[in-house]
Amino acid sequence: MERLIELWDKKEKLRGLSRQDRENIILQAQFGKTCEEWGRLFPNVLNENGIGTKRTISGITYFDMNMNHIIDTKELQIRLKDFLDGEFVERISFDL
Repeated sequence: MERLIELWDKKEKLRGLSRQDRENIILQAQFGKTCEEWGRLFPNVLNENGIGTKRTISGITYFDMNMNHIIDTKELQIRLKDFLDGEFVERISFDL
């Protein structure tokens, strides 16, 4: 979980910096690479805890891997708090 939090903090810091300096291609590349790493790690953590993900045109759909039903954002946040720090879940909730 610690790696997940560190990666989120790094991604958000780079997001802010990249918005300030859109011409800096190194910064843009670092942000892109960090987003890709988050995109691999976060679903892995979810899968380990019984939550599956499916990419759709409109975003990501979350589902219960045991009962195979779709999980809405509110239920997802509640379930995330079972295995992630509540404060961290609040910080990432806008991105779910």
